[in-house]
Amino acid sequence: YAADPEIDRAEIEACLAVALLAHLAEAQQAGQVLAFETLHEGTGVTPALAESVLGELRKAGWVLRTDEECWALATRIDELALSDIVHHFALDPTQWSRIPHPACLHAANRLAAGLRDVDATLAELASPPPVIALPASPPAALPPT
Repeated sequence: YAADPEIDRAEIEACLAVALLAHLAEAQQAGQVLAFETLHEGTGVTPALAESVLGELRKAGWVLRTDEECWALATRIDELALSDIVHHFALDPTQWSRIPHPACLHAANRLAAGLRDVDATLAELASPPPVIALPASPPAALPPT
């Protein structure tokens, strides 16, 4: 999907950052670090793009590269939020407020509130979603009254 012209590069980078960080979070919980090849595997993007995003994550202070050229988280997974990643890569509502037009200010406030409403920590993102058990059959119909 990295070559799809319909997808904005910032969106790809933000999504890839979440995927890479989640993979590193799983490794951190297992007490491991990951080689680039293992980390890049299954992302569907070019190695160059994955390296670029890892470089951005390192500049942000969220990951580090070991002396053995492996990657690890440099932060606790319960301290890094989805909104931090989105702000860094794709959408920073504070930038919208730099233009002093009421519509931009209103949009900035709405975007910031929306991000807060859907925010999650990396710990939550790296965990498998809960399985919701559905009833095996529909409930019996109530008798007519």
